[in-house]
Parts: sequence; C-alpha cells; structure tokens
Amino acid sequence: MRNAEDIKKAGPGLSRRAERILAIVVREHIRSVRPVSSAAVARSREVGLGTASIRAVLSELEKAGYLVKDHSSSGRVPTDKSFRLYVDTLRDLNEPKPSEVARLTLRERGPLPIKAITLRTARALSSLTSCTSLLLMPGVKNFTIKDIKLVAINDSRVLVIIVPNSGPVHTSTVGLEAPISGLNLEHASNYLCSIGRGLTLRRLRARLKAELNSTGDGRDSNGQSRAIRAGSVAPQALKLGSVAARELERKIEKDIFLEGTALIFEQPEFKEDAARIKHVFAALEEKSLIIKILEASINDIKDNDINIHMGSEGATRIFDGLSFVTAPYGSNGNKTGMVGIVGPVRMDYPKIIPLVNCAARQLGRAAELRDISI
Repeated sequence: MRNAEDIKKAGPGLSRRAERILAIVVREHIRSVRPVSSAAVARSREVGLGTASIRAVLSELEKAGYLVKDHSSSGRVPTDKSFRLYVDTLRDLNEPKPSEVARLTLRERGPLPIKAITLRTARALSSLTSCTSLLLMPGVKNFTIKDIKLVAINDSRVLVIIVPNSGPVHTSTVGLEAPISGLNLEHASNYLCSIGRGLTLRRLRARLKAELNSTGDGRDSNGQSRAIRAGSVAPQALKLGSVAARELERKIEKDIFLEGTALIFEQPEFKEDAARIKHVFAALEEKSLIIKILEASINDIKDNDINIHMGSEGATRIFDGLSFVTAPYGSNGNKTGMVGIVGPVRMDYPKIIPLVNCAARQLGRAAELRDISI
C-alpha cells in the first residue's frame, strides 16, 4: 500500500497538507474512476482531519487548477495538472509479476522477423494494461543511409533504392521530367550518395531541400563543388531524391503498429460515452501525429527512461483525455525504436510504467540477438 509519499514535492503554492490530500484524491480516482468526495478522503488514515477541513483544502486545490468539481455529485476529479504532478514525482512502482514478465518474454528458439516479435510483444502489453499499445520499430524513419542507387525502369520512371546501414532496403518509383542517360544516372546516384550517406531519412530530406535552394556551392570532402562534379544532373538528382525521400516517409508512417485498439474503449471513461468514443477513435487514426509524439519522446528521454505525454500538453487538442507512456528500445546502444501504450489520463501509472519498461527491455534483447542495429 502506497501513501502520500508517492508525491514527494508539493506543486507551486501547495502546502504539505494540500499535497497530501491531493495525493489521496489522485490515487482514489485512479482506483474508483469516480469523483472523490471529502468523506472518501477522510476515510484515509493519512489525513487526520474532519470533513469540513478537508472540504476547505479541496476548494483551494480546485482554485489552483488541480481539481474540478463534479456537479452531478459532491466529489471532485483530478485535472491533467494533478496527474502531471503525480507522474513527475512518482517513486513507488509496482514491479511486474513473474507471470506478466513471462508474457512479455519471447521463448521461441530460432530467428523470428522483427515485425513478428514486436507485434507479439505489443499484443501482450495491450492485454496486460487494457490499453492500446504502440510500436515504432527500430530504424523506422531513423535508419542511417549507407547507399543510394538510381535504376532506370524506362524513359519516364526511375527506381530509387535507399540502402540503410542495417535493416531492410527501401525503394520508391519516381517519374522523370525528362529522359536521363545511363551515365548521367550513375553520376546522379553518386551525387545523392555523397549527400545522403550517414544521414537519417528526415535529415536527408532537409539536406536535399537546402541543396535545391543553394547556388551549388556545396563542397565535398575534397573541396570540390558537388554540383560542378555532378554537372547538369545535379538539379534533377536532387528532385528525384527529394520526391523519393518524401514518398518513403509516407510509406514508413504506415509501419507504426497499434494493438488492442478496442480495449481502450472498454475503459470506464469511454465505454458509455459515444461522443468520447468517436473522439478517441479519431485520435488513434492520426498516425502521423502519434509518430511525432513518439519521435519527440525518443529525443527527450534518456536511456532506460520513460516518457509520459498527456494529450492536453500538445499543440493539438485531439489527444485531450489521453496519455502516452513510452520507452525507447533498440540494439547496440542505439535506441530509436519506441514501445508504449496510450490510454486514459486516469491510468494506473505505478503498474503501467514498469510493464512498458519491461516490454522495451525484452524488445531490445530480441533486437540485439538478431543483430538488428539501427
């Protein structure tokens, strides 16, 4: 049983007593999914106050934006501000049970495709949390480029092949504005490779855009102008590369995996509220926005750490009422994959955080065993 020490620090302007009562309200709301009354707080052994004193503190917390009053009852509901304080200062976590770890651990012998591994882990994580699990595979949008090749299909179309340092090869077919000879196609391939080698797909797009906007003064490692060396093929090569990179990013966006979408609608907040179900369903369809959240998480968190993003904190309000709990994973110390769950802001964080961490560790081990470097 946890106590008010779950929340170690008071928020701005909160007294120790208010902090202690807020911790009780948050925990009770997570447990019951109901507005929390002063009587419910008074039943806790941690307070030692009468209901009148508790009501006064609850009123202060409401004015400070930590609680909102439920007009259909005498209770109050924690706001996202309360949950942010709660998760930022949470210390006591419930370590996964051996049976839960076993469900997240792959015991099969022999190689399995990384997609099969991630999907199986995602299903287990979704089932254990009763939320929707999210997976951004290692290397998706974040692989580094080893080589770029252009192969003529016919006079009007070219196959652009992007070879990563590891993982699957990515291809895109691009139309030509004008026919290009085999020799010029080879020059264009070399030109694009000199620009893109070692970059991620996103950085390649930015680099190509900069090169297209430049006057052709970019220099290679020998000090020679790339545009001069590539000759007249440079502008066409840049356009081909730019279109191909854009199309590949669109394709790769589809490689984010959501498992257990139906489970989130079984949560009490959404189960009998048609309007909220419609809102959540629309939010989960916004894969490009979800990818942005996951990619930002990769950049923000440290190794073996957890990122918690609440929808109300984002630039768009489409994820209001939802919370993302994510952790990075990968191999060889290069963690650009992401696993996590999305569920109601009112979720059992002490249980869910360790489960997400466990899933990330298992996926990282699987990646290293199969030498799936990023």
